[in-house]
Parts: sequence; C-alpha cells; structure tokens
Amino acid sequence: MLAATDVQFGSSQLNTLGKYEFVTEGETAKNINGVRVTGRRTTASVPGAIPMLLYGISDQGTFPPVKTAVVTHIDRDICLVLDRSGSMTSRTPGSNCWKDLKKAVKGFLVTLKTTAQGERGGALTYSSLATLDENMKLNYGQLMSTINGKAAAGATAIGLGLEDGITGITNPAYARSIAAKTIGLMTDGIHNTGINPDIVVVDARAKKHRSAYDYI
Repeated sequence: MLAATDVQFGSSQLNTLGKYEFVTEGETAKNINGVRVTGRRTTASVPGAIPMLLYGISDQGTFPPVKTAVVTHIDRDICLVLDRSGSMTSRTPGSNCWKDLKKAVKGFLVTLKTTAQGERGGALTYSSLATLDENMKLNYGQLMSTINGKAAAGATAIGLGLEDGITGITNPAYARSIAAKTIGLMTDGIHNTGINPDIVVVDARAKKHRSAYDYI
C-alpha cells in the first residue's frame, strides 16, 4: 500500500548535462508532465519488510527495499526552417522543388495530428534573408496557410535560417520549458550567403541550447 507522500507530481526538465531531471510541483502548477512513485517494503510500511529466507546466516532477518520510478509525458516544440531560394523553382516531374516541399510539410503536419503528444509547430523560410513566418502553435492550418503563400527566389542563407530558427524555438512566449525541441532544416542546395551555418551550430551548443542537438 502506498502512502500519499509516495506519489508525487511534477515536471521532467532537461538539465545542463542534457538529461531529464524530475522536479516536484504544486498541484496548481501548469507544467506538470510526470509522476514519481516510491514503493517501500520497510518496517514502517503496511506490509512490513521482506523476511530473509536464510535468517541465521545473515545478520539481518528482513530485507527493506525502497524503489522509485518516474513516468514522464514529453511533448515537442518543432520549428520548420524551409529553403525557398531560387533553386527551389527547379522542375521536378509535374511540379517543382518548392511545391513538392510544401506538400511534404503538409503531410508531416497531418501526421503530427495523429500522435499522442501535443506538438507545437512553427515555420521559418529563408532565401537571401530569413523570416520567422509563424511562431510555434497547435494551429497547423494557419501555419500551412502561411507557407503556401510564400514564393521561391533569391540566394541560400542557411545560417540565417538556422539562427532565426533557434530564436523561434527558444522564445519563452511560445516555447515550453518541459518540451523537447527540434529544428527541421530543409534545403536542396548549399549555403552561399550570410553567416556560415557551422558557426551557428557551434554558438548554439556553447549557449547550451538543447535545440542545437536536435536538428533534423
């Protein structure tokens, strides 16, 4: 039998080592995503400690184990960083790269709706410059509508897109501290203008942005 204090609700959050750490929260907290249960077979518990089979050989007549388990539901924040440079107008069978990418994004968002997690999605497009088009939200319809309204033209500033993607996925107004973070970076070409994306990734890791380790 469990005591009331053996069941604790709280949140599992990433620490500076990149590992999830459970923190107890009050009943009215908004970021609860886990529960910790402690099972005890000690002399103070209702069933008591476990009797030793070979009592007399051991110095102890009972065995008092205490075991703890944590269950966590991790949602995810996702920022799509999409290449809409001029090369994305290249022809494909019956279409072009940009139109095909928009179809792929739509399929991805449809799939997200079928998952048990509550994923927030945001969108950023880049060519010669980058624009954060939609902050993270659960309304995928609005996100897709915005992407559909974009046209492809210009150079390929992958670094700028990545830089703004990190800003979008870590914005405390939209990002959740208890959610895993992923940046989906999509391109058909090679970076050719603006800050080098390698520099952006190194800088993100130095600042301990978890998203730096979750790029797709």
